[in-house]
Amino acid sequence: MAKIMEIRKPNTRVLSSSIDLSCIGSARGFERSSLNKDSRKRELIRIARENQAMLKRLQEKQPNYHTKKFDEEYQSSIQFLKNICEYPLVLNRKERCQSVINSHKQ
Repeated sequence: MAKIMEIRKPNTRVLSSSIDLSCIGSARGFERSSLNKDSRKRELIRIARENQAMLKRLQEKQPNYHTKKFDEEYQSSIQFLKNICEYPLVLNRKERCQSVINSHKQ
């Protein structure tokens, strides 16, 4: 027990003196600062500028899609589905009604 007390006394002294030094340092106006703070800030500014430029290019660009091509591809995929289905393909309500009418006519 006495041995532990001998070890704790110097430890508490060192700890209290380091706390005192940190308080004195902050009272004098010293503060911790990163060594690469400025370079990180410049890098963030550069990235922000690049992002702004990219956003501007995207906003100025006109959409480029062809509805006729989309319709043709859709019709082609519907035809594929009809070819592989075991039962009649029903995609929406209008077609469902039409397929029911057609099945009753037969």
